[in-house]
Amino acid sequence: MNRLFEFAQFDRLSFWLGFLAASLVWWLVPRLRSLRSQDRNKGSIRSKGSDAGKTYGVELRFRNEVWKHVQGLHLAAPLFPLDEILIIPKFLPPVWPVEPGTNEPPEDIVTQTIPYLPDWPELAAEYLTPSLSIGLALGGRSHLVILGGIGSGKTTCLAYLASLLAHRDPSLGNLKDCLPIYVHVVGLYLSTSEPHRPIDWLSEALSCYMDSISARQLHTLLEEKLRDGKAVLILDGMDELATDEIAPVLESLDNLSRMYPKIVMVTTANPDNILGLTERGFYPVSIKSWSAAERSHFLQRWGEAWSQHLHAGDNEPQWIDPLILNNWLAYQLDGLSPLDITLKIWSAYAGDKIGVADSEALEAYLHRLTDGSEPIRRALQDIAALMVHSGKGIIPRKAVEGGYAWATLENNELIYAHSESHIAFKHAKIAGYLAACGLTDYQNLDQIDWNKIPRSAISDSALIFLVLYHGATWMVDQAVESDQGSLHATLFRVARWINGRDNGPGWQVDVVNQLARLLQAPSNPIGLRARCLVALAVSHHPNAIVLIRQMLVSQDAVSRQLAALGCGYLRDTQAVQQLIDLLDDSIPGVHRAACLALARIGNKTTLQALFDLLLRGDENQRHAAAEALANDPMEGHQILKEASETEDDTTRRASIYGLKRIQQPWSNQILQSMEKDDKQWIIRFSAAQALEQGGFEKSYIPKPLPPLSEMPWLIAFAGERGIGLSPGKPTYDILFQALREGNEEQQVFALSYLSLRGDQTALEDILDIYRTTIGEVREAAFNTLWMLAARGTKLS
Repeated sequence: MNRLFEFAQFDRLSFWLGFLAASLVWWLVPRLRSLRSQDRNKGSIRSKGSDAGKTYGVELRFRNEVWKHVQGLHLAAPLFPLDEILIIPKFLPPVWPVEPGTNEPPEDIVTQTIPYLPDWPELAAEYLTPSLSIGLALGGRSHLVILGGIGSGKTTCLAYLASLLAHRDPSLGNLKDCLPIYVHVVGLYLSTSEPHRPIDWLSEALSCYMDSISARQLHTLLEEKLRDGKAVLILDGMDELATDEIAPVLESLDNLSRMYPKIVMVTTANPDNILGLTERGFYPVSIKSWSAAERSHFLQRWGEAWSQHLHAGDNEPQWIDPLILNNWLAYQLDGLSPLDITLKIWSAYAGDKIGVADSEALEAYLHRLTDGSEPIRRALQDIAALMVHSGKGIIPRKAVEGGYAWATLENNELIYAHSESHIAFKHAKIAGYLAACGLTDYQNLDQIDWNKIPRSAISDSALIFLVLYHGATWMVDQAVESDQGSLHATLFRVARWINGRDNGPGWQVDVVNQLARLLQAPSNPIGLRARCLVALAVSHHPNAIVLIRQMLVSQDAVSRQLAALGCGYLRDTQAVQQLIDLLDDSIPGVHRAACLALARIGNKTTLQALFDLLLRGDENQRHAAAEALANDPMEGHQILKEASETEDDTTRRASIYGLKRIQQPWSNQILQSMEKDDKQWIIRFSAAQALEQGGFEKSYIPKPLPPLSEMPWLIAFAGERGIGLSPGKPTYDILFQALREGNEEQQVFALSYLSLRGDQTALEDILDIYRTTIGEVREAAFNTLWMLAARGTKLS
């Protein structure tokens, strides 16, 4: 060994250079491995970022496609995009009892005086009931079903929601970043995809207008948003399906919510047909009718859009002055739906012959959209008549193709063209009018057994026109004679057919008289009597106007209250002195109604009476006068401004109640000044309280119903009896026990729950309460029966 080392030549420099080189290699290797791993990670991140960028780009295109699509979903789409003439939709705040032990939401003169009538919203609209915006209505992330009659603007409301979502509007709160999945029910109803594969049938339904997005991109985007709870399904057309067409759509919705429980869904229904929706967590909210101010604003917007898009020398007659035309039209639109208002304004601006009858504006509209083609008109009538005969809102295309030039129909603005196999109309009222024309051309109406035809929006609309313009008055006789039960649903359905302003045929007088008898009967619930009042007022029938005025001197306080509201709605100047006399009525509901009526009539005499009451009435009268004056945007608002500066402390304090209702920057500024600077502490306190309560509509935001076993009031009821609650049938039995044995507050809560989730098994108990109780409990029982009937429960 020593000899070996002896002959080896040891170079110190080489040794240390080698040692350093080896050390450097061992130091670099792990770091190079780490850098290589980081490089791979960065590549992965870049790839993911690229994918995210692609998804973001797809989402932007999706939102843009939705916005473009919904801009054409309104009656005047051939003329203007929706945003140019939109009147922002509003909802009646839904009524829900207050949990025991919690503070009741603030009320104002309107909510204290006008009953909640989701199927007759006209009265609440004219008296400016507090409203829910679509953003507030969705603030609790509850599914919504928007209730409204034919032509009330439900589709426009859905289109407006889709536009807000497409633009990520901040008014939608925590939903603003959600993806708007806007589809028509035809797409779901006709989907060839399996019901348990919701992404597939949603993609299929959306493909009709998603031109810039591939099927794979659409599928990926929907999957991501639905999984993350960042999607709102906006389902149009549910209100136009016949009753036996609804089941497959509900099955699809069940599968969708089961797979993606975070989704929020919004759809539509007629107020008397909410089949299968509340059981699935949909909360009903009623769309408000347009007030006089909103009708005036629509006229103004229409005139501006017409002047911008349709120049003289094209379609606009040279003689039209929009200001003169709008002033004339303003007196023709009371009580009309947004659809009817649009038809009448369009006809007036186009120079058509128009009058009181709906048919004149409808004929002008159809002539424009068919280019005056008789074959196209005949084909549309036959299709609509077939829908009524078959009891369908959607029919196979092959059933009507024979002999028709389908290409001319397929592009028609009246028909949905996104299905190659089936046909649906865009507007139920127009389809009903066409059906009525088609039915009378080909057969005797008395040969049709209407009792065997499933109800739909189209068949209901057809019946109206058959009665009004085709002499089928025997249908009214049958309906009125068969009107039985606690709700008188058939009578109210026929009441919508009255086209008043003259004496009309005899059947209208019969319906008016029957409504009058129900209205004047003190034994009937206020909810029923109020519906009669609105039906009579909306009819504008001369007999109805005289009857309502006569009720102002009734011995029954509810009759006087409702009569005052009716006279105000009709702006009956002949009733002014009687309304002024009612300002001193000892019943608060009566003098509040008189204040509201005088403010709505709004002439010099009525406003002076309210001004005098504000200055010299007792405290309650002054408060009512101030709140009523808030409904008059001209003189009423000016009076409140001056009252807030008067030296009289009581008047100054009363003005706060009116200023609080106005909810505008200038009124809030006055309240802030009073809170800070007024010399009286009670006025400073009242102003602060008014500012705090401002926007109290938030108290009415619909929220998903908790399980029965988690409802505090039912837990308390069960605890009083030593019973524990757990999910399942035993808890439902305890609910019925509360309905039978609970105090008034608990009975009202039980009835409210059953209105949304009850079924046939609850009917006998509810009817028993309706027949044997009085006051708030009986009113709650009536409202529950109304909801059960709307949800498909047979009451007899």
